[in-house]
Amino acid sequence: MLRFFRQIRQRLLTENKFSKYLLYAVGEILLVVIGILIALYVDSKQTEYQERLMSYDLLRNIKSDLQQDTTNLQELADVYKQIHKDRLVLLRNDDLDNMDVDSLMYAVMPFYRIVHLTDQSFQKIKSIGVMNLPGFEEIYDKINIYYTKDNEFYANRIAWDSELSLKEAEFWYYTDNFEHFYYEVFFKEQLPSKQTSATRKESLIELVNSTKVRNMLRTSAFRKRFVFEDVLLTKSKAIQLLSSIEEVLEN
Repeated sequence: MLRFFRQIRQRLLTENKFSKYLLYAVGEILLVVIGILIALYVDSKQTEYQERLMSYDLLRNIKSDLQQDTTNLQELADVYKQIHKDRLVLLRNDDLDNMDVDSLMYAVMPFYRIVHLTDQSFQKIKSIGVMNLPGFEEIYDKINIYYTKDNEFYANRIAWDSELSLKEAEFWYYTDNFEHFYYEVFFKEQLPSKQTSATRKESLIELVNSTKVRNMLRTSAFRKRFVFEDVLLTKSKAIQLLSSIEEVLEN
């Protein structure tokens, strides 16, 4: 092809047809420019197509993470709801003698659980240097808010509860009045006790009826209620984001 064009140029110059040669040269330049523009356009479309494919893959992965979040958060909410209920049972019960010692022990157990949001796919987006999802900028803004602002609020609530629960645990682990059996609860192994079951129950009821422990139970119930509601709030945000992503993927 290049040889063909070169022959035309040489013939025009040989025949002294300069004006036609100039017109031809301009046309050849325009043809080259148009070819370059077409190549750039095709390359741009190909790049855009590849970026959209990558965005779809990342969105599907984030969708999977959010589905896991909704399951994990509901399980966590159920745990905190039960702990809150146990605290209220103790605070409202005027006759703790009707409860067996195991039920009493579980009801005062300083329990907490740390569940992190599933953010592997979001971290992957950050690690590969993607500042947004090409073609899906609007949904990316929502994703970014969920994994930054919403995640920070949720994590702070869980950390707040875990820190104070550990302080409560110190009281129950090392109190002089009651020989606890957390080892037996967690490892299902029996250890000898210096207190009989009846003495344990009597000591535990005495502690639960004390002003200090009742205040601990009130504070714990207050805190667990807050965390329970915040976990459900985070779950609702995960569901909303999941719905938005599903809508984008379907279009």
